[in-house]
Amino acid sequence: MTEFVLLAIIYGMPVVLLILLGIASVASRIKGRLSNATENLTLDELLERVEQGQP
Repeated sequence: MTEFVLLAIIYGMPVVLLILLGIASVASRIKGRLSNATENLTLDELLERVEQGQP
């Protein structure tokens, strides 16, 4: 029984790492899009643009 547990851990670790890497890459992609969209504006400038209807 313990052999199966060890095998599951050994074969499961790369899968877990791949999932974590995928989540991290998606998160960084979203973060990049958000920073590109805001163009490093301050919050006040963003609010002004939203009120004026500019993207």
